[in-house]
Amino acid sequence: EGYISVVADSMNVKLDGIDEIVKKLLPHTFRAHWPLWFQGNYKSGLAHVDLGPGTCNFYFLKRGKKDVVIAPFEVTRGLTLSTGIDNVHIPGSADNHDHL
Repeated sequence: EGYISVVADSMNVKLDGIDEIVKKLLPHTFRAHWPLWFQGNYKSGLAHVDLGPGTCNFYFLKRGKKDVVIAPFEVTRGLTLSTGIDNVHIPGSADNHDHL
């Protein structure tokens, strides 16, 4: 367990198997953000809402697991959030689930 490692791929890289699924789910959209490959080496992140040009995230796991909690707007709008590099997040939520 340590620090998160993320590698950005080319915006135009062909992702066989993944591109077809995304195209089926969102047929009239284009890739608005470059693919990011999370390399692991971390236990958990922080409770956050991603911000950026794309508003849909797709996760592809080669191994391991990802624990995701989706909170509706009615819940998140009542929270005091801090600004991150590409997100807004619950302060102090890193490495714990007390905020749930």
